[in-house]
Amino acid sequence: MADYMKRMSGLGMRERMREVQQLQKQGLFDPGGMLTKKKVGTGKRLTSDERNKLRKQREKESRKRTREQKKNRR
Repeated sequence: MADYMKRMSGLGMRERMREVQQLQKQGLFDPGGMLTKKKVGTGKRLTSDERNKLRKQREKESRKRTREQKKNRR
């Protein structure tokens, strides 16, 4: 159900009402109805070198963004 709520959060009121009506037609609001959960993978485990490399890259991008923001303020 959380997936549906997240998806509907960006919609306008009319689109939300349309989505709710669609869900009712599909029978998802039936108390006995079971929602299927999507499987979530664990992802790839990174080595310490890969983690450090990603961390440094994120820090570098963060510094670049702050420099650009300061530059745009002037």
